[in-house]
Amino acid sequence: MNSILRNIWTPLVYMILLGVGSLINSNTIRKINPLDFFQVDKLMHLTAYAILTFLWIYVLNEKGSKHFFFKSLSIAIVYGIALECAQYVFFTGRSFEFLDIMANIIGAIIGAFLTKYLLKI
Repeated sequence: MNSILRNIWTPLVYMILLGVGSLINSNTIRKINPLDFFQVDKLMHLTAYAILTFLWIYVLNEKGSKHFFFKSLSIAIVYGIALECAQYVFFTGRSFEFLDIMANIIGAIIGAFLTKYLLKI
């Protein structure tokens, strides 16, 4: 298996884990996380989507994809919005929050800028 196919699994697996973490019941999360979840909630969103954007930028850049920054940001932002909508439509114990979407978007943008700065892409 070449390195491109091997690397693309990293952001895909991360997206699955992020989706599971975003869609499980919030009472379960409180049992998993001993910290007061709602005080660190937005920071968790920022961090999660910064990492997701970094992973996609890294993979798409290695693949030689045109407009890899735009594509990576788009994937992270659309995924974040989709998960928030899925929480509202399909899951009890989870709620749609506009501020979570904003944290996801800001995190994705921060991830893109940090990746550009750190990797000098």
